[in-house]
Amino acid sequence: MALIDKILVPKTKQDIEKDLSKLTKYELDDKLIEAAWRGDKFKTKLLINAGASVNSSCAASGNWIPLMWASYKGDIGMILLLINLGTDINIKDNTGKTPSMIAFERGHFEAGLILKKYEIKNESSS
Repeated sequence: MALIDKILVPKTKQDIEKDLSKLTKYELDDKLIEAAWRGDKFKTKLLINAGASVNSSCAASGNWIPLMWASYKGDIGMILLLINLGTDINIKDNTGKTPSMIAFERGHFEAGLILKKYEIKNESSS
């Protein structure tokens, strides 16, 4: 099959899952961080289902987890997806910032308020 044919042939969910099963845990986690940064909810779900950790972090970025990247971008859809998938809402980065603090600092007030609501809800249920 020519390269152009491989590019133009859409992959099924099963093909994607098969490709993901070949990746190491580190590669899955790395791709999850990238998917969160890009706002790719479909890929995020697939990666978590394949074994990526919803709380995987990147040491080079101050131990930011996918939720922090979504907060940085103000991506409310991704934030809610990650919360529903069980991310640690109260986690802090190397400087002590929570996802809500990151969102507020970037001017994403709606995202920050949503995150703060879940932080308070999580604290009260503990």
